Amino acid sequence: MDERKDVANTAAGVAINADLAEEARRHEADVRKAQEEMERALREKEEVTRQRIVEETRRREEEMRRVREEQERIALQRRQEMERAELEVRCLEEQARMERQQAEEETTS
Repeated sequence: MDERKDVANTAAGVAINADLAEEARRHEADVRKAQEEMERALREKEEVTRQRIVEETRRREEEMRRVREEQERIALQRRQEMERAELEVRCLEEQARMERQQAEEETTS
């Protein structure tokens, strides 16, 4: 008898189909594992990037603090210089007033 069975309906075909199904399951598992590893790597990369951003932010905040302190120091120094200059002007004005007064007294005497 010549039974012309479709290959899928033979014992060899069933075995091949089972092997192909198992291979497909393994492939799906490998793809899933690769996706999970990619996602993990992405999370790790995001964490590294986040840490870099945090560190850069900290560094810039420190630099801004240093600049503010320098500005405050310069402003204080300028105020002190202005106060000294104003005091010197007042002293010179007082000295000039006293010299005028003395000159007037000498001319009226």
